[in-house]
Amino acid sequence: MVLPDDRPRDTLARVAAERWGAQVTCVSTAAEGLSLEAVESHDAYVVGAVLPDMAGVDFLARMGGRCGRTSVVIGDGGSAGCVIELMRVGVADVLAEPVAVEGFEASMERVLRSKARRRCKVRRAARQRRIVRRALAERRELTRRIELVCRDVVAAHRRLFLRVVSMEPNGFGRL
Repeated sequence: MVLPDDRPRDTLARVAAERWGAQVTCVSTAAEGLSLEAVESHDAYVVGAVLPDMAGVDFLARMGGRCGRTSVVIGDGGSAGCVIELMRVGVADVLAEPVAVEGFEASMERVLRSKARRRCKVRRAARQRRIVRRALAERRELTRRIELVCRDVVAAHRRLFLRVVSMEPNGFGRL
């Protein structure tokens, strides 16, 4: 997703689309970006430091961490405090304008590689959770079966004991 939709950012986004086969969505305002994000998720965000209806840091903060470390802010980062605030909300890189295409490509490469690693970790964690759930379910089933076998063994032992006790061997009476 590219915010705001202007010529230089659009050109950079098209470069990214050609290079990594990414689908690029350009929106003009933060409100459009937030409403679009509610409908569909994006792999990376190229956000201007100043948007027509709010600051880039405010947009990313309102995203609530959904963008993770997949955001690149283009524009004057402002003071060191502003850059620190951008990093707090999850920005991977802050690029000053005018942006060199090589710098943008390197930044997007890092962002997309990071996103791929996170996806891999999430998939691995989900796979591990499924394996653990299956193992726990099998363990519960095995425990249930063992309890049934133990009950059957105890019941059979009780029946055998009662049969032996009720026998009258050689006229001596009951045992």
